[in-house]
Amino acid sequence: MKQAAVILLALLTVGPAAGAGAPQRMQVTQDEWSLTLSRQVLSSGRPASIEVFNIGQDAHDLVLLHAAKGAKPLRVRKLAHFEREEVTVRLRPGRYTLWCSLPGHRARGMVAPLRIR
Repeated sequence: MKQAAVILLALLTVGPAAGAGAPQRMQVTQDEWSLTLSRQVLSSGRPASIEVFNIGQDAHDLVLLHAAKGAKPLRVRKLAHFEREEVTVRLRPGRYTLWCSLPGHRARGMVAPLRIR
């Protein structure tokens, strides 16, 4: 019990290391017909909090896929005008592609690269 109190006191006094475990943040803004990422590179080993914000008049969803063979996509539901959705994930290092999967949206430019290093 005494040891736990000493550890707790040390944590309250010193606090966690700067940035340790804190999620890195990125916003993906959707519009007709574009995706804009607030960052194009994120660091691996830390959680990523990704906010998807649809400023477009049309509904849009978002798919995020690692370039590795057999990777499973992360999907964010279809968002209406001015809707937001936030997901927190840990991403492996490598290259990713983000796009809107609604018919014709990717072909019209709703696609963007992301790199995790």
